[in-house]
Amino acid sequence: MKEIKTLAVWGDSLMKGVIYDDQLCKYHTSDHPPMDVVAEHFPQLTIRNNSRFGNVIGKGQALIEKAAASGRLPDAAIVEFGGNDCDFNWQEVSKGYLCDHSPNTPLDIFKKTLEDIVTLLRENGVYTILMNLPPISAEKYFDWFCLDEETEPEKVLHWLKEKQIIYRTQEMYSHTIDITAKELSVPLLDIRTEMLKIRDYDNYLCTDGIHPDIKGQQIIARSIVTQLEAYL
Repeated sequence: MKEIKTLAVWGDSLMKGVIYDDQLCKYHTSDHPPMDVVAEHFPQLTIRNNSRFGNVIGKGQALIEKAAASGRLPDAAIVEFGGNDCDFNWQEVSKGYLCDHSPNTPLDIFKKTLEDIVTLLRENGVYTILMNLPPISAEKYFDWFCLDEETEPEKVLHWLKEKQIIYRTQEMYSHTIDITAKELSVPLLDIRTEMLKIRDYDNYLCTDGIHPDIKGQQIIARSIVTQLEAYL
């Protein structure tokens, strides 16, 4: 493997280090997000974090393609998507609770896009690493998105059948990342297992039930550093 001097990250709010502040009642980037910890541990690397709040894999693919076209690809890359892809438009579900609804990115499209991203990066000589998703709290997230006045909990629950479908859907996307990494022989940053080792992991999540809080980010950061030491 060639010497790695530059590392880029393409992902969503997870790798951006976004938390929900209950006192300020808004989202913002934590003071010490996971990638800052990684940068401190690997001072020899120039790290570029291209993660964006709300990113889905299609938008991430477009950013990576743009970087490739302009010759700005790094020596190594971490690719982390799925958290927003597996989510639904809950207002639309509430309005059409007797209809079928698809996640923001259907699972088959998500997998194909992830494979295409890996192929593009590899063809350009980028050492590519995938990252799976931390677990979420279905109960907390259901209560969170139902705070929206246009989302009626009873109708959404009628469509879901049970709240844990939210967890299981997100789990499918994370599992798809695991499978894709294995099929393509790509290194995997497995942060999900580290979080699941904590019995009360939902206490390491923000009020919304999906974003890791400060304590959760610290666990994720340590896990990433440990695994990157082996890969890099």
